[in-house]
Amino acid sequence: MLKSRLAQKQPRISAIVVGYKSRDCIARCIESLQKSTIPLDIIVVNNIVVNARDPQSVEDIVAHFKDVTCHNTGDNLGYAGGVNVGLRLAQDHKADYVFIMNPDAYIAPDCVARLLASVQKNPEIGIASPKTYYANSNTIWFAGATLDLKNGTSPHIGQGQKDGPEFSKNHDMPRANGCAMFIPVDALQKVGPMEDKYFLYFEEIDWSLRFHKAGYRIRFVADAHVWHAASTSTGGFFTPLYQYYTTRNSLAVFRQFGESPWPAFLARHIIQSCKRLLNIARNQPRNIPGVTGAIILGYFDYTRGRFGRHDF
Repeated sequence: MLKSRLAQKQPRISAIVVGYKSRDCIARCIESLQKSTIPLDIIVVNNIVVNARDPQSVEDIVAHFKDVTCHNTGDNLGYAGGVNVGLRLAQDHKADYVFIMNPDAYIAPDCVARLLASVQKNPEIGIASPKTYYANSNTIWFAGATLDLKNGTSPHIGQGQKDGPEFSKNHDMPRANGCAMFIPVDALQKVGPMEDKYFLYFEEIDWSLRFHKAGYRIRFVADAHVWHAASTSTGGFFTPLYQYYTTRNSLAVFRQFGESPWPAFLARHIIQSCKRLLNIARNQPRNIPGVTGAIILGYFDYTRGRFGRHDF
């Protein structure tokens, strides 16, 4: 049973962290959540087969913290599936808001308070995401995002740049950042959970577009701060895993929400895949055979309607 530290008149906020091969970073994440100026119910979803005695399991790390609930899924449900488990637990325990964050991220003490203030001031906000830096730096990882439904791209604003005044204004944006999302539960109940067929990557874009369709705004909150050691558990851009899921899942998202005739979009999508391969060839040439196969498989599985987990 969750042990809430919230005062009676305060909103109840559940922080949901999906742990997967994150032993080296999740302690810092939990420590930062426990230092929040607004008390949080912390839920760690241990997204792994515990009986396999996987040395990457976070269960024994979480056990060192007081007032933290650890729920073992018994399987790797992916990011979306793990988040949905956490959402059900949060709603079962009457949370008013949920704060979803990656295990390789950590927050400023006032981060959640600032997100809460923004959402309470603007009830039409369905998701709020904070400014996110690369770990141990003031270099921007996320200061909002663009979303091109015609070409199927959604880059971060400011990524790789030093923080400055141009990244210090709150603004609406087309999609949230899956690393850190603050959501009112009443909005969540109207929109529904993440689409777990994606398993990994692009699930937050699908979710964001569904929030927009339900009439909600998505907000970048510049004075709420998070730091992120990007792709700690997945390996990131240069891996077959990343390229497979982004290929397959982006096709699904933009087929549903896109604004271009499908043949034209598919042609541009293939060109984008080729550009990614050229990038990898320049930076990680040894990965080219595996990544090429993963991208082809992503197209193939999309056409066959095969979603969920693919083991690499």
